[in-house]
Amino acid sequence: KDTIEYSNGEITVFWQPARCRHAGICVKTLPEVYHPQEKPWIRPENATTEQLKEQIRKCPSGALSYKILKKQSFKNLPVIENPAFAGFSFPASSTGLYFETSVPVRPVLRFTSISRNGSSDASVI
Repeated sequence: KDTIEYSNGEITVFWQPARCRHAGICVKTLPEVYHPQEKPWIRPENATTEQLKEQIRKCPSGALSYKILKKQSFKNLPVIENPAFAGFSFPASSTGLYFETSVPVRPVLRFTSISRNGSSDASVI
C-alpha cells in the first residue's frame, strides 16, 4: 500500500513508507505516538492534534502528512449583530446557535427567525 492512514477522530495521519528516510524525528519528538517496533506503529490518540501537526511539519522526507477531519465548529461562524444585545455575540449556523458573553447574567432568548444572511429577529423574555 502506498499510503497508510491512522486517525484519532480529529486528525488523520498519512504515512508513505516509500518516502520515509527513517530519520527518527517523529519518534524523538513524540515517542508516545510513534512505536516503530509495534503494529500499528502510529497511535495519534496519544497526542493532541496540535502536537501532531507540529511534529508532522518537521518530517524531513515528507513521508508524514495529515488531514484535519471536519468537525462542527461555531468559532468561525458569522456573528448576528443586534444593538438590543450589546455585549453579546451570537454566531449562527444552520444547525444552531452558540451563545457567548462576558456579562454575568443569563437571559432567556426567543428567536423568531434567523435568515440565511445572518440577520435575526430575537427578543429577551
